[in-house]
Amino acid sequence: MAERVDDAVAVAEEADALAGEPSPPIPAEDGAAVQAVLPFDPDLGDTLGEVVTELRDLPGVEGTTAYVTGPGAIFSDFAEGFSGIDGLLLVAAFGVVLLILLVVYRSPLLPLLVIGTAGMALVVSLAVAYFLADQGWIDVNGQSQGIASILVVGAATDYGLLLVARYREELRLEQSRFTAMQVALKQSWEPIVASGGTVILGVLCLLFSDLGSNRGLGPISAVSIAFAMLAALTFLPAVLVLFGTGGVLAVPAAVRRRAARGPRLGAVAT
Repeated sequence: MAERVDDAVAVAEEADALAGEPSPPIPAEDGAAVQAVLPFDPDLGDTLGEVVTELRDLPGVEGTTAYVTGPGAIFSDFAEGFSGIDGLLLVAAFGVVLLILLVVYRSPLLPLLVIGTAGMALVVSLAVAYFLADQGWIDVNGQSQGIASILVVGAATDYGLLLVARYREELRLEQSRFTAMQVALKQSWEPIVASGGTVILGVLCLLFSDLGSNRGLGPISAVSIAFAMLAALTFLPAVLVLFGTGGVLAVPAAVRRRAARGPRLGAVAT
């Protein structure tokens, strides 16, 4: 058994994973089990999973069964589980959002524009996160990537709903879609920035965590929310104006005339 412990220590030392001296083999009172403690560096990131896998692959002592457990092994299994469901989470998120948008807008194209905005924000935010991780500035694992992906899809859709609602409201009063979008942006950018800024400040509090994975989740989530805001305030207005109003945001003429005659609800609210 001592040889097995020595092999495990050698694997951890080769990966520079130890944060202190490993314990000697600690036998149970009945002699049926032996335990050894290897203190891992909490900032290993993805290397932790590789070390745990190598430890589990070590040949066992004949007549015994060896297990790798403790916080390091649990976190490694947790991260591996998240990395395997990233695609499923994204498909489910996009599917639910698309269904909601179809019910809300009753238009085949408008939900695709909002979903496309969320998808673009997701791609750009993941690219920036990859660059930051490649430079060694943040730690990215399956858990943080999965959470950040859901955040950016939800946030971009939420901000898009607000902008589209304002845009459709202005189209009832303005003949020009460009003027309508200009007014809609003026009315939307403050609540969008306020909402996104609050979320960014909140997730950046994770930087004070002692756990390396949590510290990495803060910046990647902040980047995701920032690009969700940018996409909703730049890309989405451009495609909405580009596609015009016919068949996408069509407002019946009778509704437009009735809204023009009556007082504006927005004026009452403000």
